[in-house]
Amino acid sequence: MESKEVKGYIENLGSGFKYEPEHDTEHDKEYINIITPFHYPDNDLIELYLRRYQGEKYIITDLGETLRYLFSHGFDILGTSKLNNLFITFLGNSNIKLQKGKLLIVVTKDGIENALFDLLNFSMTVTYFFSQQTKID
Repeated sequence: MESKEVKGYIENLGSGFKYEPEHDTEHDKEYINIITPFHYPDNDLIELYLRRYQGEKYIITDLGETLRYLFSHGFDILGTSKLNNLFITFLGNSNIKLQKGKLLIVVTKDGIENALFDLLNFSMTVTYFFSQQTKID
């Protein structure tokens, strides 16, 4: 995915954002890996991925890293009804979808910048919220 315009959107986000092309050989898809200056509560950098979807639409996804973080810290969002309901409530208040464990947003080129920040904000908010909770059954 070599769109100078799309890469221009990412460059406009600020100096802390970096990007690099990436190829998913398993699914034969080209991504732009967006490395953000923001962290999960355990200090890992939050990375998002952008790829062309259909025609002029793009997918921005975390490739499952938000749920991986939560699961590795004892929060099985998809397996516990209370946690699942709470997580679905978070999702319901956003334009983000959950698909096969991945958070994603489908946008046109003009919506890339806002969608990147929406997904980034969602990932940070949810992981920080759950990291401050005691075990929820």
